[in-house]
Amino acid sequence: MFTSRRLILAHLWIAFAAFGVALLLGAWQMLARSPLRPWISDPEWYYRSVTAHGTTMAYVLPTLVAMGFGYFVAETALGRPLIGLRWAWAGLALAVVGLWLALQAAAGAPGSVSYPDIVRRFGGVRQFEVACARRASDALRRAKVIMACSLSLLALAIFVWWWAPARPAPAPRLQISVGGSTVCGSLLSADGQQFRVQVDGEAGPRTIPFNRIENVRVGPSC
Repeated sequence: MFTSRRLILAHLWIAFAAFGVALLLGAWQMLARSPLRPWISDPEWYYRSVTAHGTTMAYVLPTLVAMGFGYFVAETALGRPLIGLRWAWAGLALAVVGLWLALQAAAGAPGSVSYPDIVRRFGGVRQFEVACARRASDALRRAKVIMACSLSLLALAIFVWWWAPARPAPAPRLQISVGGSTVCGSLLSADGQQFRVQVDGEAGPRTIPFNRIENVRVGPSC
């Protein structure tokens, strides 16, 4: 079942999970550049972590937080129902896949390939580097297409959402104490020194004169 609450929380959870990974990458970068320990692994891993950290902090975190907060504000403060939730979920899923492909492309070549495997599969180091560059280029191209589809779904959800009718305000519910009993229902009118209240489950409204009323309370429900 698709609900706006789950959609909002999904944006925020993914955003802050990525933020946690970015924090770890930032701490590792400071350790790698500090004099406390010698260089960890090789320089290429450091620059890969810088790319992943920057992408997460500059794009992933602010985009997902802004989208989730925008959904929350529109649903609660503006009183507009979220229409097109399936499109919004699909857009979020495609955005996550596209970002993952982009980060994979930024990661570059795998670091666990041995030289004999490179010679056997590619014929040499130069051919291996060209194959890695092509693989990264293909991943970036797929990421661009997926992100374009994600933005299209987001725009479609916003367009449908914009034309959605505003949520009507609920009719006030009155709890009227009369002669030791309580009558609860929707207020229809309050003129002529009397209340006209429609009680749930009754065909016609009840008329209660003001001089018989002992207490009146207004609430959202009975």
